Amino acid sequence: MSFTIKNNIPVPTQCSWVSDVLYHTGKKGEVRIWRTWSYKDKVYTVYGTEGGQLQLSQFQVEPKNISKANATTGEAQAIKEAQALEVKQLKRKYSTQRNRAKFSPMLAHEFKSQKLTLPAHCQTKLDGMRALTIKQNGVVKLISGVA
Repeated sequence: MSFTIKNNIPVPTQCSWVSDVLYHTGKKGEVRIWRTWSYKDKVYTVYGTEGGQLQLSQFQVEPKNISKANATTGEAQAIKEAQALEVKQLKRKYSTQRNRAKFSPMLAHEFKSQKLTLPAHCQTKLDGMRALTIKQNGVVKLISGVA
């Protein structure tokens, strides 16, 4: 199975089902892309840095519940598993919009004063966020991490 690249987007040459292209902004600011599709009884995934070399992985699925009322063929099972992979990535850090990559603030830990030895040193938080402020359509929203 192969794919072609059109406008920096992987496009499968043959498929039964194909996901949207998903985007994520990496730690160094690079845009990472991810896409999955199914063809016959196999699931294919292509991923990597946008504009860079992409990697292709694949796995074969087995039919489920053979000889039962809820049996699925290998092709139907491959579609279900590819769709489940897309949902998993969307729940994690990927987005369908290139400029809407997901990010969240870091969690703070409870301060326990009995563990504090004076004199004490402290420092500012330089490499993360405790809360996010987002303004959309004139509405300001504050988001903080949840333990």
